[in-house]
Amino acid sequence: MKILKYLLNITLLVVVVFACSEEDDTVNIDQISAPTNVSAAVRVTQDNTGLTTITPLAEGAVSFKVGFGDNSDPSHSDILRPGSSVPHNYEEGTYVISVTANGLNGSSTTINQTIVVSFQAPQNLVVTIENDPTVSKQVNVTANAEFALFYQV
Repeated sequence: MKILKYLLNITLLVVVVFACSEEDDTVNIDQISAPTNVSAAVRVTQDNTGLTTITPLAEGAVSFKVGFGDNSDPSHSDILRPGSSVPHNYEEGTYVISVTANGLNGSSTTINQTIVVSFQAPQNLVVTIENDPTVSKQVNVTANAEFALFYQV
């Protein structure tokens, strides 16, 4: 019984010694990479006003700056937080917007994205509905139309 008691105490002591190791939880901010997968979700209202809502998207970004591409006042777009949107009115036409995503350590990534603002109603709608061959009870719906900017299914 004494041997079992000493063996248990030694085992407990070894477990405590190895369990109490100190971990280094410091993070080197300079090693954080610049934001990736930068893009913008764009939605144009269909009421011929040209009101466009731009929502910047990225991985690893803490703030965004949007350039509207129509020679408007660049201070109109303040610093945006992830998940927020900025509205802007465009005339009918094609514009190249710029989205700059800023990372935690000050690194940034800028992309240019073309948007089309059209006051024409979508036409020539083609909808394809098919069963998914790999997933049971899943239906895939795809839509395509001229002058359409988004689809609601």
